[in-house]
Amino acid sequence: MLITSEGREQPGTVEIIQIGNTTWMCSPEGGCIQTQQSAEDAAQTFGEEILFQPEDLLISSDYKYVGRDVVKGIRSRHYTVNPPYDMVNELAYGEVTVVQSDIWVADEPGMPAYVSRLRITWEGTRENKKVTGSWTYELYDVNKPITIQPPASAPAIPKDIPMCAGFTNQTVMGTTILLSCPDSVGTVAEFYRTEMARLGWTAGEESAMGAMVMQEWTKGDRKVSLMIAPGDQGGSSVMVTTE
Repeated sequence: MLITSEGREQPGTVEIIQIGNTTWMCSPEGGCIQTQQSAEDAAQTFGEEILFQPEDLLISSDYKYVGRDVVKGIRSRHYTVNPPYDMVNELAYGEVTVVQSDIWVADEPGMPAYVSRLRITWEGTRENKKVTGSWTYELYDVNKPITIQPPASAPAIPKDIPMCAGFTNQTVMGTTILLSCPDSVGTVAEFYRTEMARLGWTAGEESAMGAMVMQEWTKGDRKVSLMIAPGDQGGSSVMVTTE
């Protein structure tokens, strides 16, 4: 999925790719955030809730039928609609005064109605400056065979950094790895003492702050810092930082 925006401090296209339980969200600058979640959590975060439904956008009588268009090969009904200003304020990062919104709804036999394209343009103010902007949502390659691959800039987890058994909610951002472990802080800390040494890492300073354990490891000119803390819902939260 590609989401393109203009007229903001960081305009560009955000790319979202999901394969199984792994999702990548890549910014216009080229960096990617990788998350690994259960199927249920992934659907909530990047699945159904990111797909706009016609009934959610055509909820008032304040819309007008324009005609029929073809969007990425899909015949669609074109409407203009006035979306809630608070929704556009979030997109504009300011206060909007003029909004123009167009929505295209798929209208193909044997295919459910879905939003094939949504385009919002606005005028407003941000920090006492006049701004204009646009935001476009579009679905493409519907009902076509496609090959989904991880993005070229996807972060890679070093093979010699172990993950605790049964980990969930893994997130990779640059040189930082976040994950949840089902075991206690003490058990997870001992796991890393054993496994990091087995994989050739040399233990450095280890310290504790309340219930949190911090470990330092080195291998050649590489360095790994671990922070292991109690999880919000039991188990442990682990943050791994590599240098």
